[in-house]
Amino acid sequence: MSDLLRADDIRQLIRSRGSLELPAHGKSMYPYLKEGQVCRFVPPSRLRVGEVILFVSRQGQLVGHRYHRELSPGCSPSILCKGDSNRNWDEPISPEQIVGRLAAVRNDNARVRRADSFVSFLWGRLIVAIPSLSFVIRLGMNIKKPR
Repeated sequence: MSDLLRADDIRQLIRSRGSLELPAHGKSMYPYLKEGQVCRFVPPSRLRVGEVILFVSRQGQLVGHRYHRELSPGCSPSILCKGDSNRNWDEPISPEQIVGRLAAVRNDNARVRRADSFVSFLWGRLIVAIPSLSFVIRLGMNIKKPR
């Protein structure tokens, strides 16, 4: 259990440094985040529907997925997140598992996209409001590109 990430430690690291940069891995947040892009996370604040949050899963992994909603008050864990291209919801998390929120994404060419830009806000709201978009994204990812 000592090799698992502890949410308190990661949260404190982000607070003490002001931010933490991590490379994107996997395809769960495609097309918003792509493999190898550098994500800058800042301390968490009030959760906003559609924003990307960083949390420590029950398995001790860092996960950056989109905040969708809070379950019924009094439920614990109570926060529902999902990767943009994932078919299924993540296991619900508690507020204590949240360690940061996405502030910016840097591409290979050093171009920075702010997470609070209008385009990012609009995409976050769309992907939350229209769940079938995840299915369409997944279909597009599975189409073989001609050589």
